Amino acid sequence: MLELYFHIQGTSSPPNNIQQILQVPPDSSTALSAMPSSSLATEDARYRASSQHRLWSMSTSALAAKRRENNATAREQISSRRQQIWEYENKPLAQRTLDFLTPEDELKLVNFNTNELLRAGAHLEFPIEVLATGAILFRRFYVTNSIMTYPPTQILKTALFFAAKVELGFDKVARRFEQLPKTSVEEVIAGEYVLAMANKFAYDVRHPFRALEGAILELRRLGGPDITEKKLNHVRRKTRDLLKFSPLITDAYFHYTPSQIMLAALSIIDRELSERLLNSLFQPPSNEDAPSGTSTPLSGGSTPLPVAAFAAQMRDRVMGTIEACREMLKTQPLEHGHYWHTGPGSAETKPLRRKLKSCHDPDRWDLLRLQRMRREQPAKVAGEKDKAGGEDDPFGEAGPEAKRRKVKKEEEEDPFGPALG
Repeated sequence: MLELYFHIQGTSSPPNNIQQILQVPPDSSTALSAMPSSSLATEDARYRASSQHRLWSMSTSALAAKRRENNATAREQISSRRQQIWEYENKPLAQRTLDFLTPEDELKLVNFNTNELLRAGAHLEFPIEVLATGAILFRRFYVTNSIMTYPPTQILKTALFFAAKVELGFDKVARRFEQLPKTSVEEVIAGEYVLAMANKFAYDVRHPFRALEGAILELRRLGGPDITEKKLNHVRRKTRDLLKFSPLITDAYFHYTPSQIMLAALSIIDRELSERLLNSLFQPPSNEDAPSGTSTPLSGGSTPLPVAAFAAQMRDRVMGTIEACREMLKTQPLEHGHYWHTGPGSAETKPLRRKLKSCHDPDRWDLLRLQRMRREQPAKVAGEKDKAGGEDDPFGEAGPEAKRRKVKKEEEEDPFGPALG
């Protein structure tokens, strides 16, 4: 049953293979085969082939480095362009100053606008899968770009629109966005290309919701005097509510698998049930079912470990990962929905939003203008080629007739006269 949680119906699995995430030595295949799992290799290969793992799974340090790099690049580009504009406008030197956002400021604004995206999606009555996918596409966008380069208030609408197409399978939803204040269909669609490019044209987002359903089924199967249907329904509802917010406002999707996120959320709601579930996952088979002499060496050593000890070691390592994810989710509890909208989070980001208005990229802030320029570019290039004449045309400006005149002129100027016959 181990793959049920790490690979529930192909929707989730460890970031690398099971041995790497648990730091299990490569020669531990005998003990792994003795664990309660039958398709680790198949499910692991499926996850490793997913774009979510290949492109968007990274460590906390790598993610922080990307954000610092984006911030530095944006500062340099915006400063250079603003200087050109100031030179053209003859702006006094004393007024040529820019107060840029820091990477930490940018992350606060990303969190704030992610919450705004969730509010907009709820207002438009999209299902949670659309909201969650839109939130992750939005956060991926600002892992690739600085928030000073493209306007978050427009990108969040485009991300939500894109998610609706991905999850619902049709694209006739743009008109629905006119229900939002100061929003047009053209504005929503304008950012599609830059959003797709920033997401590396990979739209596969795997969520922990189905893994939660599998966990509830397994807890129901385990049973026990303290596991009643009423309790399971309560835990499921509370955990699902938490999954609808906390992982989406944090960076959990970049660092943990959907199943790890689910188990972390479950442990916040009911730690006892979460630990019982984990214990059942790593419960070794009975002696009569285990292969004779089954053991595995310790990492970096040669002393054999019985299957039971190996299972306990694996459980502890997985529990450590889930505990780290749990602490991340706790930084954005469910109540923070109001925190970011009308509470301290909104007040904290208000000066940052004001600062963003004065330090954004003047060339890429207007997505509608960028879209028009991209559409006009092919016609502009074609017009320049027409004006250039025979540069790219083997027949010259007027085709075969011009070539005939050129040949005739060369023959007339030939000191030996035209060809005989």
